[in-house]
Amino acid sequence: MNQWSTKDKSAVWHPNISQWQKALNITITRAEGASIFDTDGNRYLDMCASEGVTLHGHCDPRIAEAIREQVLSFSQTIYQGFTHQPSVELAEALLQLLPTHQAKVLFSTDHNSSIEIALKIALQYDLNRHQPSHTFLVFEDCFHGNFLASILPKFLQVIPGNFSNSAYKIKTIPLPDSENIARILKKIETTHQESPITAFVFEPLVLFQGGMKMYKAEFLEKLLFRCQQLGITTIADESYTAFGRLGSMFACDYIETQPDIFCLSNGLTGGVLPLGVTTCSSKIYHLFLKKDAQNTFYHTQAYPANALACTAANASLNIFKQPNYIDEIVRIIFKHQAFAAYLKDEKKVNNVRQTGTLLAFDIAVDTSGIKEPISDYLISTAIRNGVILGRINNTIYLAPPYCITNSELDYAYTVLHQILKIL
Repeated sequence: MNQWSTKDKSAVWHPNISQWQKALNITITRAEGASIFDTDGNRYLDMCASEGVTLHGHCDPRIAEAIREQVLSFSQTIYQGFTHQPSVELAEALLQLLPTHQAKVLFSTDHNSSIEIALKIALQYDLNRHQPSHTFLVFEDCFHGNFLASILPKFLQVIPGNFSNSAYKIKTIPLPDSENIARILKKIETTHQESPITAFVFEPLVLFQGGMKMYKAEFLEKLLFRCQQLGITTIADESYTAFGRLGSMFACDYIETQPDIFCLSNGLTGGVLPLGVTTCSSKIYHLFLKKDAQNTFYHTQAYPANALACTAANASLNIFKQPNYIDEIVRIIFKHQAFAAYLKDEKKVNNVRQTGTLLAFDIAVDTSGIKEPISDYLISTAIRNGVILGRINNTIYLAPPYCITNSELDYAYTVLHQILKIL
């Protein structure tokens, strides 16, 4: 064990890991393309794109050079009452890519803050139109950030400012399918009548932290259409699904009824720097234009529209414009499809599913002879063979950077195949 791994165990508290657990704490010294390297020069193929953020690969020179040029001018400035070119360029670029009804871009720092802003906008929007509400609708097993209100299945939260002394709660619905869609639509109507729903917040087509659960666009279309008929604000959390991960620039490209608000983060900068964005339609924005202070949207952060992060995001979006770049995403989709066909015949896995460059499956083996949880065993064995797989509970997923080569994909498939053989 090198000195940094030793010092890490002494000084650092890693979340999501039992403190009694013997974590590997492999020390990374550099990264390039689809791989990262440790202090001993060992190479690890990053098949989860660092949990979905490293879209184009590690240390992409196009993004690095753009950041280098920007940092020589300035990196962070006050944003209230001021602006700068990288943020304006990014806002314009996103509005050109998003559905045409999206009108304004509000910058923040990460996934959590982009969601919190969206929720607060929805609450204040209802107040501004004199229809105060206090209920949010979400999918079961959803994940919309780590701030307290978003992770409690049922909660009472007090929001400062216009929302003080008011309680807010969550209502859940299952993922829609052909058998339950009618019941879900009826539940939305009934819930809205009993306690007006402020907003329907959803991850389009894939629930990431919920175990890579997938559902069809046709059912999301019906949910959004009914919510908007009822006057319920719809919020798309595309923190994981945007920027080519599901095969299109945004997951909502697969539906016609478009949400009122988009939340973007994670892969927005190509995985280089944290940045969050919340966009809204002109319909919503116009109700914040009154002179009354109660119609002003208040939200303060230390790093909104950080110039380096905006510059990285602009460089990342420009990469998508390069000739034949989308073909690379399509290539990964076809490779995954071929491997998924093999997995479906593998008795040790079930529920094999794929959307775009995301391939996932659940482990289904007898664990009586293995001391550690089977998913931990699979992940640790893959790492020893130089492959980093994504894992959420008993679900394994592959979502590589778009720069990954066919030979690198084949190596990852081979390692996974060999591990499944010995389970």
